[in-house]
Amino acid sequence: MMSENIKHSSLTQSLPLDTSPVGKNHEQLTIRAIERHGDAPSFLMDRQRRKLVQGNVLVELRQGFEYRQQALRMALETRLQAMEEHCNHVLVTGKAQYRRERNSFFARQLMELQEQMSGLADRFNLEVDQRLQKLDSYHSDHLKQREQERLEKSIDDFMDTLDALMDDFKNIFYSHVGR
Repeated sequence: MMSENIKHSSLTQSLPLDTSPVGKNHEQLTIRAIERHGDAPSFLMDRQRRKLVQGNVLVELRQGFEYRQQALRMALETRLQAMEEHCNHVLVTGKAQYRRERNSFFARQLMELQEQMSGLADRFNLEVDQRLQKLDSYHSDHLKQREQERLEKSIDDFMDTLDALMDDFKNIFYSHVGR
């Protein structure tokens, strides 16, 4: 009896004082019942009850596993969505900066091209005008006519070439590269 009091004294210390006598009585009854039926309680010996308990434990384990798996899926989906939103933000801001730089580059190039073409057109026009004035000095009407036709054709060809070059430049600007 003394050893029983020593073994189970921690139980009575944690109980409130007014429940100690009842707790002590239940403790003694439990110890006596275990001693009467041997070391193992009788429900552990019953095979059907043991299977029922094991089945319930497995169901609990499965539910816990499914819950943790679902929580992990939700956490993964949340992280993936956050990464996708971050990537989209980077793409949008990066594309905007890229477009600004691209537009600025093409504007500078267009200005340079127009300046160069204007210089070439001025030189060409001056030279053609001088040749047209020189036509009056020719004595042969046939030579005058042929030279005038040649100069007019060269004017049309030159101006068409300038227009084509400008159109090519515009096509480069408006062309898009797909994925």
